[in-house]
Amino acid sequence: MISCIICSRSSDISEELKKNIANTIGEEYELIIIDNSQNKYSIFSAYNEGVRRSKGDILCFMHEDILYHTNNWGISVYKYFGEDKKLGLLGVSGGCYLPKIPCYWHISPFLVYKDHTESINSYQKKSIFEVAACDGLWFCISKNLFDHIDFDEDLYFGFHYYDMDICMQVLFAQYKVCVCDFDIEHHADCRIDDSFYKNQQLFFDKWNTYLPIYRGINESDLVLSHIENLLVHNYSNDLLIDKLMTEKQTIQNSLAYRIGKKILFPFSFVRNYIVRR
Repeated sequence: MISCIICSRSSDISEELKKNIANTIGEEYELIIIDNSQNKYSIFSAYNEGVRRSKGDILCFMHEDILYHTNNWGISVYKYFGEDKKLGLLGVSGGCYLPKIPCYWHISPFLVYKDHTESINSYQKKSIFEVAACDGLWFCISKNLFDHIDFDEDLYFGFHYYDMDICMQVLFAQYKVCVCDFDIEHHADCRIDDSFYKNQQLFFDKWNTYLPIYRGINESDLVLSHIENLLVHNYSNDLLIDKLMTEKQTIQNSLAYRIGKKILFPFSFVRNYIVRR
């Protein structure tokens, strides 16, 4: 049985999604809806609660803003896990490369991206493909793997980087992370806030010793090293710009700056007069 685990902003998911799952899954399943209407859970604690409630041998973690356009996808899930006993996590979009910088998986130049509404830079199209990390909109994990892994609610908070972290845990439990070619429509509403960047840094601090990570890439070490250097260099430049902008904002918010601006304000008329002359 497949346990479909959903953390919902409401007390229940939409009837449309319920009917969509029932009409497309093709396997026995249960719905486990974690009511987060009162913001009681982070995504980490919600999914851990879903694991505790689950009765299935395959756990399917999904967003509530998706729709399936692939029929009998549950049958295919069992097929993939049955054919490869080292398959630990199955998603629908991901990246084959994680560099040694704080970043999300989609920075990878090697993307395997499946999305009903958008298609970008698909590195290689196969029915199933090995990756380093996948997106959290939909993924399945064998329940027995949760004897070795869990969603790290002690370290992280909020609703970001649960997918990246669980992928790393699966990899270091010596299992594969893969994506498949299911057609899933995702009405993405990703909100990038401070918690995203804080969790990003927490993820990097936790895993940076093991980065970079490559999976499913048939490229030379020279090419991969060049890409790594480019990404690290660009990241360093972005950090410098962010630091300068932060320092600028700090100066502009300071009392000394505001007083100085008021003192110098009358002289702006003289400057403007001279410029016009």
